[in-house]
Amino acid sequence: MSRLLKSFTLAMFVFLFSSCLSSKMQFPLKLEKASCQTWEAGTKHRGNKVEVVLIGETEDVKIKKLIFRKKSTVPKIKKIDGKLLLTANFEYGTENKIDDSRFTSEMDMIVYIYKGKVYELLLKDIQGKSMKYYPKK
Repeated sequence: MSRLLKSFTLAMFVFLFSSCLSSKMQFPLKLEKASCQTWEAGTKHRGNKVEVVLIGETEDVKIKKLIFRKKSTVPKIKKIDGKLLLTANFEYGTENKIDDSRFTSEMDMIVYIYKGKVYELLLKDIQGKSMKYYPKK
């Protein structure tokens, strides 16, 4: 009886473990790289340009928004060699000059729909680029 109980327990453990592994959420898109560049055009216009490259199931994906530092927008989307290139500009107007070191712990992410289901893909390891200045006109 003891041997039967041990076999049954082991079988249940294997079944539960394998079902937990298979139920792990699979995202159709994966982040290849993300970068951010602060820009300034005179004293009244400044902001950030965010570029994101996504790989994976790029067909049937509808990008809803890109969220960066508590602001959101619908990014421009280009498809290049089966990858999605997302570009978004976040203008901060006459707010205080943006400090590149001010990357917060807020959730930077892309929200998209794939086959009727909404996904949130966190943007991790956003690479900072050097600041870009545009001359006054």
